[in-house]
Amino acid sequence: MITLALQYDRHSGPDAVGQHKLTFTMDESVITDFNPMTIKKGTQFIVMLVEAGSKEAEEFVSETPAETLERFRKHMNSLINQYAGEMELEPTRARDMVKDSLRNLGLIKESTKELDLNGYVRAIAYIKDLTYEQNRTTTK
Repeated sequence: MITLALQYDRHSGPDAVGQHKLTFTMDESVITDFNPMTIKKGTQFIVMLVEAGSKEAEEFVSETPAETLERFRKHMNSLINQYAGEMELEPTRARDMVKDSLRNLGLIKESTKELDLNGYVRAIAYIKDLTYEQNRTTTK
């Protein structure tokens, strides 16, 4: 996980393919081991924006790896419940459908408890894609 103190600079978009570009600035006085040259173009991240100086920022900074994993697990489960509501499914049915998909993607063998942080990130992105696709097709 990479934690950076950034300032929001600007937004542009959507462009011809519907993408938005968000630009942030990092002051050179901020001490960090972040090296953007080590990140391959196209690498996807889940980005959480927490306002500096807020209560959430204080809690986030002191969060242990186990607490981070638990937060991502809760977020994933919340998204599954949201998806269930939008699909008008029982939450257990939606959970089984998502688990089947995660198995097909090779993220789990049996249970979501097998997921590490990277797995949760990928699962969350997958569930958000499902929800987005559902909303896109039902609003047409």
